[in-house]
Amino acid sequence: GPLVAALAGAGAGAAGGGAIGGLVGMAIPETEVHFYEDALGRGSVLVGLHYADSDQRRAAESVLKRHKALKIRCQ
Repeated sequence: GPLVAALAGAGAGAAGGGAIGGLVGMAIPETEVHFYEDALGRGSVLVGLHYADSDQRRAAESVLKRHKALKIRCQ
């Protein structure tokens, strides 16, 4: 299903390498995977959201932007 992936700028800890392997399986380009690896290594947090429609997607993007997400990806 649809996914919004973002890195929260405030960072509350790093996720394990398993999360990065999952990104490759989701057809995320390798250059973006490296961005996420670097950000997680600096203590950022990877957040995944499932939304039911475009209104929920826009609302999620708005919240993430308001809280200074480093990167937002919708697919």
